[in-house]
Order: sequence, then structure tokens, then C-alpha cells
Amino acid sequence: MRLFYLNLILIIGCIKNPSDEGQGEPVIDINSSWLIKINDYYCTFDKESKIMLFPIDSVYLNAFNGVIEYSDEHYDHIYINGIMVNSGENFNFGNIEIEDTIEVIFKIDAEELIYTLHFTKFPTVMIFTEEVIVDEPKILSRLIINDLLLNKTYDTHAGIEIRGGTSQNYPKVSYDLELLENEIGSDIRKEELFGLRNDENWHLDAMYIDLSRSRNMLGMKTWSSFARANYLVEETKAKLYQRGHLIELFHNNVYLGVYSFNEQIDKKQLQLKKNGGLLYKAEGWTSETTYSGIDIEPDSSLYWSGFELKHPEEMNLDNWEILYDFIHLVAYADDNTFINYIEEVIDIGNSIDYFIFINLIQANDNTGKNMFICRYDEGYPLFFAPWDLDLTFGNTNSVWTAETSINILLSNNLYNRLYELDANDYRYKVKSRWNEIYQNNIYDYIINDLSMTLNKIIESNVDYRENTRWNLETDYFEELNNISEWLSIRLIVFDNYISTNY
Repeated sequence: MRLFYLNLILIIGCIKNPSDEGQGEPVIDINSSWLIKINDYYCTFDKESKIMLFPIDSVYLNAFNGVIEYSDEHYDHIYINGIMVNSGENFNFGNIEIEDTIEVIFKIDAEELIYTLHFTKFPTVMIFTEEVIVDEPKILSRLIINDLLLNKTYDTHAGIEIRGGTSQNYPKVSYDLELLENEIGSDIRKEELFGLRNDENWHLDAMYIDLSRSRNMLGMKTWSSFARANYLVEETKAKLYQRGHLIELFHNNVYLGVYSFNEQIDKKQLQLKKNGGLLYKAEGWTSETTYSGIDIEPDSSLYWSGFELKHPEEMNLDNWEILYDFIHLVAYADDNTFINYIEEVIDIGNSIDYFIFINLIQANDNTGKNMFICRYDEGYPLFFAPWDLDLTFGNTNSVWTAETSINILLSNNLYNRLYELDANDYRYKVKSRWNEIYQNNIYDYIINDLSMTLNKIIESNVDYRENTRWNLETDYFEELNNISEWLSIRLIVFDNYISTNY
């Protein structure tokens, strides 16, 4: 997508001439002279609450010392806890606990502005743009990242746009990023952010519909713990899931809350072949995406009846042939033809894992929509991977799931036919695989991961900042308890269903 050049106006109204106090327009400073560092990490600013946020890697720091760096040309003086600190000086903060707050006074042109310094265990990310961020096209932004996991900072540029479908209507929106080498957007830049893959394309997930701010990545980690695909023997670096890390995000010195900074699921993540690989993304509910029929014939386009062709990005009718034949087989083939050919068309082990997965976490929005159908190379069967797992683990915070019973089992026409025909001992294979997963302490695996995430949110006071920013009253202890109780019941429900019917 075309990037529009920006002059990168860095708004420092939170520090000098605050616009909300009627003291003039924000100062334009393309050299970022207002930025402040402590031990090479950038402080982030929320001009609305007059809070500075600084990342630390522990809830308690003994005798914390920080080298303070700032521009003498911009600031007359900076005072921390009443002590004047010159740029480059080491300041002894003493013993720091994560809930501590520290007064910071900025003196600029003989005026004072008072901020409160807070601490977080989360990496922090700042985005600066001149124009409003829209769905398309990407606009140029400046991106500053404090990467606690790799102990690095990044000061770079990125194309940014709003992403998502229905989620674009939420108050808190998600973003897609493309890292760039320079301010004119002429070359991409790859970075191995947060210990994830080395790439230029990243996803900032707002998770607004999920009050726990955890379900998508929790689902991805659950899927990663048992997901199979035949080709993984050859492509050991391939991942059928995305990874990510929670961060706290700021845009133009306004706090936006906690986000998940994620990898994409794409050709690279799945390690699909350049020529023989195929990647289809199901984005809507249609007869085709639920494999119940073909209402519309494909044409030379990147889109067909609820699907988007993600790889190869060529408007060629032939690229739809494999998916078309698969849907036609499931929807229209007689019983014997279906039984004889289905395991040539799909990776049955992966398909069984996907069926178990969507039922284990009750992924209500992922039986047709919000999934990928993939092919590694010519001659290989199709396999599945999930996407967008916010409406899982008993999430009733939406009009689509508000009345969903924990007893509901999920399926589509593919799984219905496999079950009804017991194709190639399908039922036995499902039961054996489920018993293997269930007996491998899947509950403990999920809840331990969830506990670590939510406890980190609580101990870093992210819960308070997130609730304040978005006018919420989420109790993260209650979210942990609710998901834990829901999962314990859901596992029993699904285990009874398998034992009775398979």
C-alpha cells in the first residue's frame, strides 16, 4: 500500500504549552528534543493524566540507579523527588517497588510542569503521526520501542493502518505495522522484536472485546501445545500459530492501554513454498467457508465468497482450484467418494486437532470464519490454522456469544460428514487423540499460562491504567477465576461428549 510522507510532528504539548490548558499550540520538534531516557530506555508520556511510564524487569529493584539523559536545549532543569538532575548524571532512586510513584518537575522557559513517574513490567511502545490513522492506506509514523525482553530500544519508522473488520467500530482499535528504514518509506526494515521472528510486518492487537486481554494469545499457545501437520517433519521452523507479547501503547503522547504485539500468520510463519504453497483466509460466514455448498463460482480475483487468497497474491483462477475441489468434495460427493478421497485432500491429523481445539476452548467464531486453510506445496494435503481467538474460553462480552451455553459443541459440514460416515475410523482417531491431550494436563498448562499473564497485568497496575483509559471496571482476579472455572467445566463437557459419542 502507498505510504504518505509525514514530517513526523512529535507532539510535546504534554510538556510545553499544553493545548488543553489554553497556552498555545503544541511545539513541533522533529528532533525529539523533549524525549527523556533512563538507562537507555525512553520514558513514555500521557499528557492527559500527566503520567510518565518507565519499564523495569522486576517488581522490586534494590538501590536502583539510573543515568538520566535529556536535551539541555529543551529543558532548563529537571527535578526528581525535588533533586535537580543534570543530563548524563546518575540518579539514585533507592529501593523501588513497582507500585511506587515519583514526582518529576520539568522547568522550561521558567515555567514548571509536574508529572508523576510510574513503573511497569511491560515493554512500552510510542507511535507518533501527523495524520489520523485510517484503515487504508498506511501512513508514515515514527515508532519507539522499549524492548524489555531483549534489553534493547528501537527508534525507527513504520507504516501504520487500522486493521480488522467489525473490531474497527470499537473505541480501542487494532493496528498493522510495517517497519521502514527511513522517513520517506522507501525501504522495509526487519527486526527481531521481543524475541519473536525477524520481520517487517507486525500486528498490534487491541483485544477490546476480551476483558481479560489474554484470550487470543492464550488460545494460540494452547493450539501450539498439540497442533500437528504432516509437513512439519520437513519444515521444523514452521509455526501453525502466532506469538506475541503484551505491551503498553502510546500514540502522540496519549496512553492507549495494553496491546498484544504479535507476529502475523502468513507464508513466512507457516514456511509455505513460494511456488507450490497456498494460503486462504476465511473472513466471513458463507456456504463455501462452512463447506456446505458452492453458491458462487470463483473468478480471477484475490477474493471468493468469504475467502481471501493470501498466497500467492496473484489474480489467477487456477489458485482457487484446490480449495474449490475440497469444498465440492465435502459438500457434494457421494459417501464412498468422500471416504476414499478425503484423506488425500486434507491432513486428517491436523483436522482432528483443529476439531478438538475449537471445542476445547469453544471457539464460536472459528468453525468457518477466522481460520486459515493452507497447503505447504504441490502434492501435499490442506491443513488448518486458527485466527482471532478473542471469542473463546467462555467470553460472553459480545452480542454473538452473550447467550452461548457452555454445553454447545462446535462443528461444520466437514466434521459432520467425517463423524456420520466414521470415515477411515475417524471416531476412534478423534477419541484417541483427545485422550492423549486430556491426560497430558491440558488444564494446568492453560491456567498456568493465564495466571502468569493476568498476575503480571495486576502487579504492574496495568489493570488500573487500562480500566481508567477505557472507562471499564474489569477485575482481573475475577477474570482469572471465571476462565479457570469455565475451563474446568468445559473439559468435562467435552470429555463426556467424546466418551459418549466416539
